[in-house]
Amino acid sequence: MAAFRYDPPATQNDFIGDPKEDELLQKWSDLIGSYFKGEIDNLRNVLGQEPLFFSEVDRPLDSSTPTATVPWNGFPRNIQLRVNFDRANQFQEAEIRGQVPIGFTDRTLSQTIEQPYRQQDEYLEWVPIKRSGRVVKYAFTAEGPEYWEFLAENNRDAVLALYKTFTGRDVDWSEISWDRDVWGRNRSGNPIKIYKIGDYNPYNAVNLEECAAHLTHPANTLGAEIDLAAKATVQRADINGNLVSERRRLACCSNFGDPNRNSDPEIGRQVNLSVRGGVSLTLANPVGLYIQRFDSGRIADKDGNAIPDWWQVVRGKDGRVLRAVFGPPETSQLTLEDVRIVANNETLDFGGQLAELITMVIYARAINVGLLEPSMRRCVNRCCVQKGNAPDRSPLDQVKIDDSCSKDSWVNAFPELGEPQPISPFDRRFIGRGLMG
Repeated sequence: MAAFRYDPPATQNDFIGDPKEDELLQKWSDLIGSYFKGEIDNLRNVLGQEPLFFSEVDRPLDSSTPTATVPWNGFPRNIQLRVNFDRANQFQEAEIRGQVPIGFTDRTLSQTIEQPYRQQDEYLEWVPIKRSGRVVKYAFTAEGPEYWEFLAENNRDAVLALYKTFTGRDVDWSEISWDRDVWGRNRSGNPIKIYKIGDYNPYNAVNLEECAAHLTHPANTLGAEIDLAAKATVQRADINGNLVSERRRLACCSNFGDPNRNSDPEIGRQVNLSVRGGVSLTLANPVGLYIQRFDSGRIADKDGNAIPDWWQVVRGKDGRVLRAVFGPPETSQLTLEDVRIVANNETLDFGGQLAELITMVIYARAINVGLLEPSMRRCVNRCCVQKGNAPDRSPLDQVKIDDSCSKDSWVNAFPELGEPQPISPFDRRFIGRGLMG
């Protein structure tokens, strides 16, 4: 039996014809395998036993092991919470770019480099495609940046070819690469060069504004997906010893993901539920973040006619779509101005209206191999909410379990998860001397 190998997302092989094709595919598998290994090793240290999260590199599964889906809605709940679920504002808010610190200009680490990114954080991002200043279609992506950085490192021509396909023009490498060295810190806190001049820049403007080649939000990564699934295999107990199972409480209690998203709490809940009783779980090969489906039945033209052929998969395949565009076919006389969102009787003005019609998904596989189920662990985090606001309809701020709420007038959202522990006068004396954390 051949050794197990992780395939690229959606089994998309961009190395066909490369003399080193097999070597590069193995290198990609080793990279994904290293993410799994890091999570598994960390769980072993935390639990003191073999965890319920595993990699098929260590335990290959045969075709009889079923594959389960974990779906969620593609429009950012974070943004809905931010605008109090106001539809008039949420779509405009979703188009605003954020700024994220990437690193530093030199080894002194004195001047920060920031890059813009899309604030669409449900592992789905989109951009309007314009021609002569007019929006002609919307492009959607669910592909993590890791594969694109890997591809750029090993085959720049393939990256440029994809950008040309997505934009309809020749893209020069200088448009999508770093024009400077970027510095950061290693685990010891010492300066380290994280990007060199000419390295691929995943935050480049062509990706960000012209084509949505891949994800840009700092939380939208394959590494985050693997980390979330691994940590969600740990059962959590509240201060009364009761199992924490409600999705937002579990996300607050655990140290994975963002409790304000659609995706993270739902992925965590379903993974956590799947492993109860000692069932082991892994993410299905090929590991990826995918568009599962687009609900074309909820759109029509201005006369009420269905327009199912406007959704076009560009990269990936059904159920595992990495990139797609929404727009009129070449033979159509209609434009985006003719599209109506049926359920809300809205004209199509923003890509977010289409994102609401998209179901995202990851795939997992579970099997009982007779491992001892780890005992429940106490919460490591908790969440705060602005005083007077309902936790299920308001933004939550996640803090360490023994920390106070970081914002004034915010209180514990779910007291049963735990309260910050008071510091004794004796301990406070030592903290003042810098002898305690």
